[in-house]
Amino acid sequence: MKLLKKIVKYTGITVSIIVVLLVVALLFLSPIAKWAIQKYDKQYTGREITIGDLSINAFTGKLSINNLSVFEADGKTVFLSLKDFDTKISVMPLFKQKYNIEHVTINDFFVAVKQNGSQFNFDDLLKLGESKPDEKPEPVDPNAPPTEWFLNNVKINNSRIFYSEKQVGSKITLSKFNVSLPDFAYNTPQLKLFTDFLINETGAIKSQLNLNTNSMEYTLLTQIEKLDISPFYVYLKEFLLAKQLKGLINTDLNVKGNFSDASDITLKGRLNFHDFLLTDPLNDNLSSFKDLNVLIDSVNVKQSIFDLNTISLQNAFVKVELYENGTNFNRLMKTTEAAPAQASADSSAAAPASGASSTNIFLIIADYVKMVAKDYILNSYSADQVELKNLEVDYSDFTLGEQFYMNMDSLNVSSSRISSSNERITANVNSRLNRKGKLNVDISANPKDFLEMDFKTEVKKLPLTVFNPYVKYYLAHTFTKGDFNLLISTSISAAHDLNSENGLLIEKIKCGKKIKDVKTAANMPLKLGVALLRDPKGNIDFKFPVKGNLNDPKYRIGKIVLKIFENLLIKAVTSPYNAVASLFSKSEPATDFEFDYLQSDFSAGQQRKVLDKTAEFLTEKPELTIQFTQNVNPEKELESLAYKMAKLKYLSDSVRASAVSEAVRLNPDKLDNKDSLFVKFVSEQNQQLATQLSHLDKCKRFVGENEILKEHQRIIEMRENQIRNIFGEKGIEAKRVVFVRNIDKKLNMNEVKPTFSFEMDSAE
Repeated sequence: MKLLKKIVKYTGITVSIIVVLLVVALLFLSPIAKWAIQKYDKQYTGREITIGDLSINAFTGKLSINNLSVFEADGKTVFLSLKDFDTKISVMPLFKQKYNIEHVTINDFFVAVKQNGSQFNFDDLLKLGESKPDEKPEPVDPNAPPTEWFLNNVKINNSRIFYSEKQVGSKITLSKFNVSLPDFAYNTPQLKLFTDFLINETGAIKSQLNLNTNSMEYTLLTQIEKLDISPFYVYLKEFLLAKQLKGLINTDLNVKGNFSDASDITLKGRLNFHDFLLTDPLNDNLSSFKDLNVLIDSVNVKQSIFDLNTISLQNAFVKVELYENGTNFNRLMKTTEAAPAQASADSSAAAPASGASSTNIFLIIADYVKMVAKDYILNSYSADQVELKNLEVDYSDFTLGEQFYMNMDSLNVSSSRISSSNERITANVNSRLNRKGKLNVDISANPKDFLEMDFKTEVKKLPLTVFNPYVKYYLAHTFTKGDFNLLISTSISAAHDLNSENGLLIEKIKCGKKIKDVKTAANMPLKLGVALLRDPKGNIDFKFPVKGNLNDPKYRIGKIVLKIFENLLIKAVTSPYNAVASLFSKSEPATDFEFDYLQSDFSAGQQRKVLDKTAEFLTEKPELTIQFTQNVNPEKELESLAYKMAKLKYLSDSVRASAVSEAVRLNPDKLDNKDSLFVKFVSEQNQQLATQLSHLDKCKRFVGENEILKEHQRIIEMRENQIRNIFGEKGIEAKRVVFVRNIDKKLNMNEVKPTFSFEMDSAE
């Protein structure tokens, strides 16, 4: 009996001691855990970890951490940090193997994700949980009941995520990042996730994801405000040779789909893209627009249904340039040959190393679109309103040795409701051409076959001088005056038979003298032909039909143009009009005089006669002053000057100069701009950007654009000074002669030659 009492006594004491020790251990669990983490952090994780405060309450299931930082492997840079972490786990259900997390709150969380190809800066942490090679995983009992878990009220507040990809060169920051997950459990497939954050401190994104984890069906509501696309341009540098790509995106979309089927996606809502800009490698504006709006009624990719409410484009600009071996947009696309040139022009845009493509978000999206689209065709589409307002197109052709330039501004496009179910779709295009001409196009087409169409095109009052680069190149002449009018009425049948009735009217046409030494030109008496074709009013009025089948491989538009020209010559031979009578019309008093580009000497010829007569008149009228306006297309003159200065440098070498004729040595202007040896020489001076520049741009870079501008300014001043001197010789005071300059490219684009216009006024 006494022995039993002793056993009970000592057992009680032992249990009491154990309970006390356990209670003490639990009470001091927080400091012990904090000490152990900071003591053995590098030993078990390979990372330095610091903690401001750690609190563990085993009785209530609460855990809180303050000011936690996990460093990179170097021990200096923070990889992950948070200000506050707070959670609570229900204790009693743990004894029944039920895991109920009542809440999780994380404040001011930060993580820096760094990627280099397929490697991440957290790969070492992922390996911590891997099994050893000789370690066999524990067998899974297929009949075991599922683990019961419940996740409630998860919130991540005011956090920041930094992502960088070394090979691509991208850097993206998500700030003010908030996530909310109200509840999620093992026996409930429905998941709701709310997020909102800023991308690179500007673009605001809000989204709500509803996902069924069993069927993988989802709905996504997303709003984007002022998302700047420029940080994502680095992904396009892998295949795009642009200097700038920027713009802002706004969306309000409702998306439905299934993650198990990439093609199962529908959406509706609004897309807005504004302040878009794309520049070429030399930072010239290639394309831009103010606003692009798309209102989507319904898009169903799987059923190939695309119903749009509105497509609207405002204040857009595009520049198209034609070179000997392509266009400015062809050269924008990176190729194996072009990549070194771009790398020299912009080292930051060098082609990424192998493996970068696998991480390029745009290539991933492109592959996804290809995968979705390969089995589908556009069989149902509609748009209630399509409206393009105030567009501008700049077109240049540099293949002629002299730039051809056409500007279309105030360009508007509108259409009726576009629908695949309509019998016809109609649209109208109208624009101003080179600040003076007018273009109007009316189109009616079969939406199931857009080659079956009717269209009427009308061009009015376009200055004929616009076409001088082509006329000079092919016919060794230029037009000095004339307005071009064209009316085309065309119908293309369901069998693609083309029937077109066309009318050409050129008003007040005048042709200059034949230009010598144009090797590309045909030997044709254009000036005589024009004189014969003109009626007594100085006009050419010509009607010509065009017929053919677009499916015929022998059908060529070039043959049609030659046929039209042949008909014009026939009319010229049989023309009854007398082109000589107008030569005897009474001349009007001079108010201007023309001169050649780069000319600065007016000491002889008709120009001197006009200046002398005007000066004599001012001598007789001392109460008058005169204002001269120098009207010059600067781009045209700078073009001529670039070629001339480049030729002078080219011929400055005695060996090269000896290979040309004496006439060229005395007058470098006689050297053809497209002379093969000259073109080769200039290209050799621009090897780094040879594939991206026209011959003209190469000349400009070879000479130096600042030097060209200085010389141009000197020529402009020389013209004014010579007129001052001529008037001074006649005794006219300098204060009575005033000069202004009109060197606006678009105001002078239609003039074949620069001019000095002048007007007189009373002196005050």
